[in-house]
Amino acid sequence: MLKKLLSTLGVGGANIDFVLRNADIRAGEELGGVIRVTPGSLNQRVGGIVFRLIAQSRLEDRSVTSEIERWKVAENFEIAAGGQPFEIPISYRITSKSPISTPFTRLSLTTALDSDAIMDPSDVDRITVLPEVRVELIMNAFRQLGFRENSRDSGRFNGRWQEFEYVPAGSRARHIKELDVIYDVRSDGVMLLVEAEKRSLLLDILNLDELAERRMRIFLPNQVLLDADSVGRVLDRELISTL
Repeated sequence: MLKKLLSTLGVGGANIDFVLRNADIRAGEELGGVIRVTPGSLNQRVGGIVFRLIAQSRLEDRSVTSEIERWKVAENFEIAAGGQPFEIPISYRITSKSPISTPFTRLSLTTALDSDAIMDPSDVDRITVLPEVRVELIMNAFRQLGFRENSRDSGRFNGRWQEFEYVPAGSRARHIKELDVIYDVRSDGVMLLVEAEKRSLLLDILNLDELAERRMRIFLPNQVLLDADSVGRVLDRELISTL
């Protein structure tokens, strides 16, 4: 009876440690590693091992914690009391829609046993999520067009969308104040949700900045997403030249 009560409370249960093969993971690609399980002093029936990808982001007025996705592996097994430690190899492809790591957005991976215990042992690993391959290509194209990320604001994640803010350099700065871009990754390409703010001395004087804003959707199919130069030409034609 006492053992059952202790097991329910998580006392005497197994400990787990997820060892990542690489803590730098690209959105849409595979993470791998091994779960090291150290049995405790009590027999334990486990329904599986649950992973959760968590994003924590600082917005201007608050912090947001969001579960991006969760998945279960190694379902329904038993851990014998006092047994030898063992390892379970893990491989999983994280969502291509995951936010990426920025100074404002941090991502972590939690690993926990799914058992009857009130407090299951868990493990938390900080990871770095890099841009999905096609998104990185578009980001490089913006740089080649003379836009840089605004380090004071870019990369905040509100729980649904991650927004990147770009400011122009050189001659483009005479016409464009900033671009706010959301990358909506899809199987057949990437949709850009853009809010562009044009530079207007008159509207600045009249304090009518909202009239200088323009919202656009630009879809870049996979056929275009071959290299930064090709993407840059499309962005220049479909976006930059229209402002």
